[in-house]
Amino acid sequence: MEDEDLHNRSMSLQSEEDEPHNQSLSELQTTDSQKKKKKPRGPSKGLKSMPGVPRVLEWDELCRPIGKWAKASKIHVGEISRAKVSILYKDWNQVPQGIKDTLWEDVKREFQIEEDEDKKKKVLRTCDKTWRDFKIKLVSGWITCTRNMPKEIRMSYVLYDFISEDMWKTFVEEHTTDDFKEISEKARQSQSFNE
Repeated sequence: MEDEDLHNRSMSLQSEEDEPHNQSLSELQTTDSQKKKKKPRGPSKGLKSMPGVPRVLEWDELCRPIGKWAKASKIHVGEISRAKVSILYKDWNQVPQGIKDTLWEDVKREFQIEEDEDKKKKVLRTCDKTWRDFKIKLVSGWITCTRNMPKEIRMSYVLYDFISEDMWKTFVEEHTTDDFKEISEKARQSQSFNE
C-alpha cells in the first residue's frame, strides 16, 4: 500500500513538473518561429583575402574558367563590374575602354591570368552580363516591383555603397519613361516565348 501511495505521489509530482516544462517548450517554439524571419540577401562580401595563397585560374580548351577558383572568379567579376561600372550607362558599348581595361587588369592580377586576348574577351563578356543582370535586378526590385522582395527592403543606394542617391534618382527617371516601358514590354513578350 505504501509503495502504491509513493508511486502515485511521484507520478503526480512528475506530471506537475512536466506541464510547465511542456508549456514553456511550446512557448519557446512559438517565439523561435516568430524570431526566424528570413533575412534578405545583401550585397556580396567579395573574396576573402588569403595572404600567401595564390589564386591561379585554370581554363579549358574553349577558354572557360574551370577548377578550384572558377566560382570565386565569377563572384569577383560580378562584384567589381557592379562597383566600377556606373548604372547610368545605357549599355555595355557606352562603357569607356579605360574602365573595361581596369576590370581586366583587376581580374588578371587577382587570378594570375597571363595576357591573352581570348581570355580578356571572356572576362569582359562576363562583366557585361553580370552588370546587366544587376541593372535588371535594380529595375525589377525597386522600380517596377515585379521581383519578390522583402517588405522591409532598404533602398538600393543604402544597400550598395557605390550607388549615390543622385545617381539612383537619375536611374529611376530613365527607367520610368514611356520609351523604356515600351522596350521593357516588348522584351517581356519576347521572353514569354522562351521555353
